[in-house]
Amino acid sequence: SHEELLTEVRALRSHIHALTCTVQSLYAELWASNAHCTISKRKCDETQERFNNANKKQRCTGKVKDGPRYITHPQLQQVFEEEDRKRMEREQEEIRKQQEKDAEATAREVRLSERAACEVFQKPLSTYNPRSCIKEDLQILARALKLPDSGTKEEIFLRIKAHLDANASLSQDTRFSGLFAAS
Repeated sequence: SHEELLTEVRALRSHIHALTCTVQSLYAELWASNAHCTISKRKCDETQERFNNANKKQRCTGKVKDGPRYITHPQLQQVFEEEDRKRMEREQEEIRKQQEKDAEATAREVRLSERAACEVFQKPLSTYNPRSCIKEDLQILARALKLPDSGTKEEIFLRIKAHLDANASLSQDTRFSGLFAAS
């Protein structure tokens, strides 16, 4: 009958649809497997090539060269070893001196920064005359005013003086009011 044929066609269609989905799923798995195999093969080929190159280098070099050899008289050997020992000692001494110098520079920087952050300047600016004062005092004052502290004492002093002349409002600041007092 017609109804039975329609039912059978519908069943076949759903079966074909299920088979199509299964085939598509299997194709997706196949493509994923192929991609994985391709990646693995490339890695394997790269590893093989690196291995071959490493072996090739070893085969090409032959004997390992360990540098020139000199035949010397035992006394000359002792002289050479003594000079070499002295050279090494000088190098070690230079390294030690440089480390001490670096440590002193770091300690100086810390000391300058600490004093610049908290020192109250009670003496008038004229007492910071570059000819009679210590450069470190000028550097501390420059840092406190947030000015560059590099250069000669005269350059630092002129920088400070110009800054104080341009910023008279600093005379109201208790840290810097002493700088504006007459000497």
